[in-house]
Amino acid sequence: MAAALAQTPAVTGGSNASWRPLADRLATAVADDNAEMVGKLAPLVEVLVSKGPAPSEDDEDFGLATLDSAYLFLQDNAGRRRVLERKRAVLTARQGPDSYSARMMAGEEADLLRAEGKPAEGEALLRRAVAAAPTGDPAIRIALQSALAEYLGNAQHLSEQADAQRDLLDMQVAAHGADSNDAFTATYELCWTLGQLGRSEEAIALAAGAAPRAEAVWRATGADENNNGSFQSMAAAIRLSNLMECQADQLGAIGKVEESDYYFDEVNKIRTRYFSRPIHIVARTYNNMAFRQNFQGRYALAEQNARYALEIYEGMLPDGPTDDDITYAKYRYNLASALLGQGKAEEAVPLLRYGVPIQRKLDPDHPDLVILLTTLSRALVAAGGHTDEALELAREAATIARKHRDARLAGGYANSAPDPASAALTRAVAGDSKTHDPLSMAYGALIEATRGKIEGSDEAGAQATLRNELFIAAQDLEQSSAGQAMAEAAARSVAGDGPLGELVTRKQQLVARARALSNALSKALAEGKSPGIVEQRKALDAAAAELATVDAQLKQRFPAFEELVSPAPLSIAEVQARLAPDEALVLMVPNAKDYYALVISPDQSLLRVSMGATEPVADLVRRLRCRVDEASCTRAEDMDQTASGDEELKGIDAFFPRFDRAAAFTLYRNLFAPLEPGLGKAKRVFVTIAGPLGGVPLPLLVTDFDPDKDKAEAGDVNTLEQTKWLGDKYAFITLPAVSALRLAKVAASTGGAARPFVGYGAPSLLGPEGGSRSVESGGRRRLRSGIQGITVASPDALRKLSPLPGTEIELKRMAEALKTPPGALRLGQAATEGALKHDPRLAQAGIVAFATHGLLPQEVGRAAEPGLVFTPPAVASPDDDGLLTASEASKLKLNADWVILSACNTAASDGTPGSQSLSGLGRAFLHAGARALLASHWRVSDEVTAVLTVETMRLSRQGMTKAEALRTAMAEVRTGKRPDGTPLPAWQEFWAHPAAWSPFVLVAAEGR
Repeated sequence: MAAALAQTPAVTGGSNASWRPLADRLATAVADDNAEMVGKLAPLVEVLVSKGPAPSEDDEDFGLATLDSAYLFLQDNAGRRRVLERKRAVLTARQGPDSYSARMMAGEEADLLRAEGKPAEGEALLRRAVAAAPTGDPAIRIALQSALAEYLGNAQHLSEQADAQRDLLDMQVAAHGADSNDAFTATYELCWTLGQLGRSEEAIALAAGAAPRAEAVWRATGADENNNGSFQSMAAAIRLSNLMECQADQLGAIGKVEESDYYFDEVNKIRTRYFSRPIHIVARTYNNMAFRQNFQGRYALAEQNARYALEIYEGMLPDGPTDDDITYAKYRYNLASALLGQGKAEEAVPLLRYGVPIQRKLDPDHPDLVILLTTLSRALVAAGGHTDEALELAREAATIARKHRDARLAGGYANSAPDPASAALTRAVAGDSKTHDPLSMAYGALIEATRGKIEGSDEAGAQATLRNELFIAAQDLEQSSAGQAMAEAAARSVAGDGPLGELVTRKQQLVARARALSNALSKALAEGKSPGIVEQRKALDAAAAELATVDAQLKQRFPAFEELVSPAPLSIAEVQARLAPDEALVLMVPNAKDYYALVISPDQSLLRVSMGATEPVADLVRRLRCRVDEASCTRAEDMDQTASGDEELKGIDAFFPRFDRAAAFTLYRNLFAPLEPGLGKAKRVFVTIAGPLGGVPLPLLVTDFDPDKDKAEAGDVNTLEQTKWLGDKYAFITLPAVSALRLAKVAASTGGAARPFVGYGAPSLLGPEGGSRSVESGGRRRLRSGIQGITVASPDALRKLSPLPGTEIELKRMAEALKTPPGALRLGQAATEGALKHDPRLAQAGIVAFATHGLLPQEVGRAAEPGLVFTPPAVASPDDDGLLTASEASKLKLNADWVILSACNTAASDGTPGSQSLSGLGRAFLHAGARALLASHWRVSDEVTAVLTVETMRLSRQGMTKAEALRTAMAEVRTGKRPDGTPLPAWQEFWAHPAAWSPFVLVAAEGR
């Protein structure tokens, strides 16, 4: 080094300017990517900056910054460390250790620690820096918090980033006001992160709360619909459009297409009015529109918007894009995805190949890489001839997706250092049923690529291995919060009723509270309600801290808890080990346009793929639902010929629409019949069904139908009695998730035959008698329904619902059949929500039944929860407002072998886009401790329900398995005869219709 310096006269003269030209040359070499020159000059400049003549502060700052860039370019972390220490010493000497500049060194050191392979240390350093920041100087605290959020984002620790961004928003509001530019920017950034995490509803609420205030700020600058205002107005308009863009994107993510389109259009109107020609921010809008439209299947429109975004972006690059332009890669991705959706895979492949290496080099764990890999894999499968490459790309995508998912569920990444309270809150929010996995498309791509490899293989062993890989990916694609609820209930059961059980219960209560408080805090921040922010922050911090304490205690006292509640998929071998000789499992999931079905019996497994079946299945399900539940009809062509006439209806027509046997047979023939060779000797079949097919119970499918001879539409008892039903061949058990099978032994009965029965129903209501669900009292259009003008679930509104006298008969018959004294029932004025919540019998009851109205969210407002109606109080209280919501039901302490939900739609989805096949109410009772759930798919008749449920309980008490008891009871109701040939009392012909006998499904984790 000394010799080198001696050979450089320009650097030995002693003047301050003597080495500045050398530093300039180093900066130029870095800019030119001249590694050889950078390697030669950097050591020289470092010696001169640190030991040479005292330069000016500007020269010293320039020299240190140039050196940092040079060593970063060379990936020389030791050099960067020396420069960082020199910079720290300089800033401390100049401004003191507590100055803004000196404290902000924490961000640079954290970045260096991550580069050195110590990301957790970097995160911990920044968290300590934030905690140590002086409270009297919000600028330092805000800057450090911003650095922490950016650091977590760069590490792809998105859950932790969202928490950090929300803390940053809290600080910005406190320091600058809710309507400040900084607060709006923080809101926008948090909104996008929440969207990446799949927390769409939270993101929408955040943006929707802030946008009106951002608009008011824009108008306050003098701008309006006819006047652009000033430069200040333009800046305010961009802030407003940013918030609306995030809102539009996340509305599209949850299926609200019209609202999403509206806000995207508004964003474009705002952005285009301020610029004489399109610029990058306008291109971004069209690109984001294309991205969301691709996910919605509107590929032609997505292609149009993607091409326009590319046209704008390319017009801003006179020299063309560079080889590592990730923005250009993302624009090309959206065009490729639109082309792929229209069957133009060959055109899509080169567009996608451009982006994958760029994103992989930037960050091999980035969620955007999952999207690129997934789409390229699917394009290669569609193009054909690239099976091996497609499978490897899909496996890479799935590995990254699982890493992010597992980190969310675990409360942090292996290389992160969140505090215990933050980790506990992350776990709580990740398990919310409203949170979808935004990277789940990776599992769909893996399913497709694995199928392609199976089809190209002739070796049985290789096929079996690939089939198992596909089976696990299918479970990842359809992870169920209902399965999670059942697992948590099983964990409480294992923990028992003592202190450990109370600890598990407390954890689950705190999880629910933390989720609610997290949403409330985001809402308060969005609305700029300062007092609310402070209160919600304190409450959330307290809940998270207590949750962390409980987690630590559980880890010490119940180490098996996390494994027990794990939603991890089961392998085919693990499923087979859990099946009895006469049991089998069927998993059916839609993936893109196809339906995938896997059948597993104790000694074999079978894969069947129904290509292009998703839409035809949805159409058939919609038609069949219309023929058993007219309230669900959405298309005139699905209704039967008696629906529109004014003539008096007779026979079964007076009660139900004519059943479409041809549609029921088509579903059976196309989807279920191909699976039967794999069922072996099965009598009981576990079914986990995702997508539209989950909307109809399998027993009503028709197994034998000749279109040339048989009547397609059945409305008479003879035709219905002669029909061959799938329910005659198998007893079905709805499994919320395949992983729930691991709970079979845990969830085994605790001796329900000797334990009491508890029933609630027939609430005291004042609505018109004609609204009864009883088909006898009012005909087929007067089945039990919650949709009776209720717009908000207040006691006064609930009181206007129609009374249900038949539910009293139903519960009394059930109590009589179970040899239970009348005191077991709470009816009429005694059937209150408060009485249920404080009923000491619930924890000991073997059977708990509810017979009442069930309300879904769309029946009481979009923001509402599903719930069961009880006798409304005179005045609502937190303990009793007349509606037991799903979240309240989940807090009940049950240990029941049976919970019967004899209310409309307790098995169907909540009716929201993307909702799972089991309703929120169903999930809630599983969480509360129900081992088996009897729930209905549609509005039910009192009289039939009374017989069906009573017979199911009676047969179960006689020793039949739950599934066989329900199957036999359905056959009794359908035929009017018991297994011994004796007539079923009070049987009527219209009971032969599947609308009467098939609405109930059994939800359980075991078949015995």
